[in-house]
Amino acid sequence: MADKDVKHRKIKIGIIYFVAVVIMMVGINRLVRAGTNKEVLYSEFKQMVKEKRVENVKMNTSSGQLQFYLKEDAVLTYYTIPTESMSAITEFIEENGIAVYS
Repeated sequence: MADKDVKHRKIKIGIIYFVAVVIMMVGINRLVRAGTNKEVLYSEFKQMVKEKRVENVKMNTSSGQLQFYLKEDAVLTYYTIPTESMSAITEFIEENGIAVYS
């Protein structure tokens, strides 16, 4: 009988450790993901394009967002909400030699 109690206690402790590890992993994942996106003003984005700092741009037509990476910082995903039409934005970006994806 004592062996069963010890075995059940070990199983419970194992389950508690497993749940704790899963909770910690989820928390760490959220912290890491939150630090990989940064919003910038559209005027800042245009200045970065003019300065040739932008690597590429992804246009999300459903949300109206522009997502982009800087040449010097490939880890962060930057995003902005444009104040111009998508066709005007595309033309501006392409005039500056930057790849545009949709």
